[in-house]
Amino acid sequence: MFTRAFTSLFVVLISSGSAFARSPIVVSDIDDTVRITNVLDFDEATRNLVLSRRVFPGMAKLYSFMARETGSLVFLSGTPKFLEPIVEDVLRENGFPPARLYLWDLLPRPRTLGDFKRERLEDLDRASPERTLLLVGDDAQKDPEIFSRFSLENPGSVQSIYIHRIVGRVAPSGVKTYHTAFEIALREFSEGRISESEAREVGIEVLTSDSQLVFPDFAECPREVVYPTSSVIQSSSSLQSLIHMSRKHWSRFCADRHKE
Repeated sequence: MFTRAFTSLFVVLISSGSAFARSPIVVSDIDDTVRITNVLDFDEATRNLVLSRRVFPGMAKLYSFMARETGSLVFLSGTPKFLEPIVEDVLRENGFPPARLYLWDLLPRPRTLGDFKRERLEDLDRASPERTLLLVGDDAQKDPEIFSRFSLENPGSVQSIYIHRIVGRVAPSGVKTYHTAFEIALREFSEGRISESEAREVGIEVLTSDSQLVFPDFAECPREVVYPTSSVIQSSSSLQSLIHMSRKHWSRFCADRHKE
């Protein structure tokens, strides 16, 4: 603990306000976070894991902006490791930047998926003590609890936690939930980690994509998407306009779905 605290203080002292500042390592789940899988339906998930190439719009572009440094993107997933060639093809075909890939190996195997993810997060944390981790997952399984627990047990190691609302359950304290990549982009713009034009690019891609990819049938479709706000977001007329159009579009789409 002392070593980490000393290292963190040293990094802050030499990097604050300077070009030495390091961006977080983005650690992302795959299924129902970036890839449209529906893990809660075994038959559909199995078909999608093998045959589908569909991903949630805006996520590849978002990660290309968030993980500019070599080695800054890691995919950590419960997808079986023997499917790794398929996963690599899906990510490459959809324009995701180069990333390290950690899939759940069948043998030897930790007791649970939670054990596997926690062990890999601990490995990443130890390997790069000068950098924080930015965690992205979904609420279809245990990402909110795994990520939140890791953050509590490792103070200062986690920059942010973003959880994709698939089933819409209550998230642990400190976890930021989202429905689309645009919401993450707005938060990252507010934190100064991506630019206004980059946040706008993500928002436009989400807005102009097939609505069934943004909100597939199995995912929560809210009557109103709640977009983050801050002084820098409010001062951007282009982002405010895009938020207004997005809110109107998705409210109408989800209202129509609820009528069915």
